[in-house]
Amino acid sequence: MKQLTPIESGYRNMKLSPKDALKDIENTMERYSLLDTAGADNSVKRNSTNFQQFYVSKSQRQPWYEWCARALRIRFLAQLIATAIESPSTIKQVAKEYSSAIQVAQALQTVRGTEVRELRRKLMALADRDIPYFRELRGKPLHRVFWQVVSRENLNAIQDLI
Repeated sequence: MKQLTPIESGYRNMKLSPKDALKDIENTMERYSLLDTAGADNSVKRNSTNFQQFYVSKSQRQPWYEWCARALRIRFLAQLIATAIESPSTIKQVAKEYSSAIQVAQALQTVRGTEVRELRRKLMALADRDIPYFRELRGKPLHRVFWQVVSRENLNAIQDLI
């Protein structure tokens, strides 16, 4: 990333550091994470709809919350990579954290029945930052809520819930 970012940005007559590129990814994924909320940008929603309509077969199309969960997963990964770039000694720890997050998200998809509401409430209580359209997370699938609230700081606490 440190080597390719300046080369790729140079092709476009831009000066970007890896940290800038990762921040841009975070911001873009944050915009895409709002697709299933009232705060969705109309052009982002239109682009996503067009992409799904023209490039994804009907049997493979996903609801908006799945798009949001994927965007938030990419955002989380970009945040972890930024941490690894700043401190190369944390690369193994970052890989372990990302793997743990994926395992938690998969486990949350198996929760059924009355446990869902209680677990969603607990996940939302662990959010450690201001989340846009926070109230709209009620009723969303657990893995969607998880990717919205997860951070390096609260990952262990979330794991303890499961």
